[in-house]
Amino acid sequence: MTRACIVLVMIAGLIHGAEPALSATATKATDAYAAAAAKIVLKAQQDILKEKERLIATLNKEKEAETRKGNLEAALAIKAKIEELAASRDLTTILEPETDLLGNPLTAVDSLDKPRNLIADAAAEELAEHLPKLTAAEWDKLGGMAATVDSRTGTVDTGVLLKDKDQVVVVPHPADPWTLGSGPMDSKPMTWQGDVHKDPGGRLRWGCLYVTLGEDSHPCGLIEGPGKLVLKCNDSGVHDNQGRIRVKILKVVDGGQGSAAGGR
Repeated sequence: MTRACIVLVMIAGLIHGAEPALSATATKATDAYAAAAAKIVLKAQQDILKEKERLIATLNKEKEAETRKGNLEAALAIKAKIEELAASRDLTTILEPETDLLGNPLTAVDSLDKPRNLIADAAAEELAEHLPKLTAAEWDKLGGMAATVDSRTGTVDTGVLLKDKDQVVVVPHPADPWTLGSGPMDSKPMTWQGDVHKDPGGRLRWGCLYVTLGEDSHPCGLIEGPGKLVLKCNDSGVHDNQGRIRVKILKVVDGGQGSAAGGR
């Protein structure tokens, strides 16, 4: 169905009014379909990520080979392609295109305003406090605008520009690992919390995933503007890193506006 047809269908729905409530059987069948579809999409995303990782590994070897040959132009071109792949959203781009129904590009703010990306203020505070103990299953149930921080590039500009007093919750996946460095002391995988063994009480530990707003740095969790939201890996040398961490960003709204998709 074309975008124009979708617009016409939406307009027709507004003219004829909302559909009546589904029966219990119809609701159960619809929920079962949604759950099955979600599993299929998740499996496809995982398969695509594996293929991407294989491709990036191949490109890294080729980049090193071109560097050894002294062909720096080719090596830089491959490096740019690796960075492009690391920042791409893969299947999410197909399922959730960053354009409106008329084909106009959506800004990050537009994307963040989608109902599934909203969370009520009280729930946001609870989620931020619970963040260090969040489970992968709980993370999967959250809504949120998606981003991925690759340890080999180290920085993701989310495009989200927070006004004064605007708030978001930045929620990294609790189990996604990355390895920073190639030395014997660096080879143990870490999560978004960084090196909790060497620096158990640290606010911004080495190896953690953190947030910057302008010149200010913040731990993940509840973030208040103003400033442009940038996600970073806390490591000064990213060339020998491996792994990436997925992140969800939820916009904080008044209690009456929060979407159930944003709750735990």
